[in-house]
Amino acid sequence: GEKKALPTRKYHFILTIPHVPHISHLLAIVPIQLLVEKLCPLRGEHGIDPDHPATWPSQSP
Repeated sequence: GEKKALPTRKYHFILTIPHVPHISHLLAIVPIQLLVEKLCPLRGEHGIDPDHPATWPSQSP
């Protein structure tokens, strides 16, 4: 009984997030900005283009 109450509380907390658009946007935008900041220096040093994943070393033939 009590074990089922914990997940319910978690889902309730998650459902309240969409009511705050700013948080949802931050969760989606911040990680992207961090990736771009890490890829920009690599783009100049190793010729990696974040806009074209095909140029990434992990996907090179």
